[in-house]
Amino acid sequence: MTEPRTQIENYRDRIRESDEITKDDADVLIEFSDQMDLLKSEYSDLRHRDLLGHCTRIAENVGGLADALEDHDAAEEIVRWINRTHENEWTNADYRAALRVFGGAQPTATSKTSPIVSNGCRRGQAIAMIPAQTRLIC
Repeated sequence: MTEPRTQIENYRDRIRESDEITKDDADVLIEFSDQMDLLKSEYSDLRHRDLLGHCTRIAENVGGLADALEDHDAAEEIVRWINRTHENEWTNADYRAALRVFGGAQPTATSKTSPIVSNGCRRGQAIAMIPAQTRLIC
């Protein structure tokens, strides 16, 4: 099996070379990966690989990651894709958690929603306003 650090570098190459990922999305994904490298005590290589992989697949399939940092509608479009595509509740939760971490939130295992900020408009605000539990219960 490939080492996590090698897989991270493979994702970074895939992001840079992909025709499916916009330049804006590629830039924020590489920045996201760089930040996780800076925060090594918080993000192991395994966690880094998983978060970057989920966000890379979001960028390839939906796009709009860069927009989702500031635009609530773009963030909701990504969540709709996650809910339509991933029926397994664990996979679904992993994608939503990756999106929240990408947006700058630090979700805990017990939180029902990620932090909601006022109209101070910080980076990732639109994503931070997406509830942790986005599935509707009928």
